[in-house]
Amino acid sequence: MWRVLFSLAALLVLSVEAHATDFPELLAGVKAVDVLSDAPSPDAEWCGVSKDMLRSTAILVLKKNTTLSINENASLPFVYVNLTAAKLGELGLNACAGYLSVVLDIYEEVKRDDRSVLVVVPVWVRGTVLVYNRGAFANEVKSYVTDYVEQFSAAWLMQNQSNSASTSPPLTHGSAP
Repeated sequence: MWRVLFSLAALLVLSVEAHATDFPELLAGVKAVDVLSDAPSPDAEWCGVSKDMLRSTAILVLKKNTTLSINENASLPFVYVNLTAAKLGELGLNACAGYLSVVLDIYEEVKRDDRSVLVVVPVWVRGTVLVYNRGAFANEVKSYVTDYVEQFSAAWLMQNQSNSASTSPPLTHGSAP
């Protein structure tokens, strides 16, 4: 029981809904993304959520709302869909709780002294805590993934519609300015 209560407390601490570390100007020039999702925990699977559901929902929304190419390439910017979930059955409830985040990460080259390294930079972030009965949990997760990826799509379109009218070359992520 303490494990579940601790997990819920941790989820609440992480649940800053705005969670906006957005740098929309870095979306300009992004032409392709990869869509990644970790394999969900056994608790998330008990709650009806699979890796394929998370990833395919994001891909369908991106294809519907943007002209981004979806590629499986480790060097591209990537949309990362992550769900940390716990079943609340140990408390006698037929419910699930989780923290869902949708993030666009890019690789940026950082030079220090005589060497350079690629670092992952979160450019666009949305996240929330979800608590629903087991039967509704997967549909609610899918709804939030859809909503967040639609928000990302709108932010991407805002940066790339105005950028296409300019004559300056697009920002190439992963290369030094």
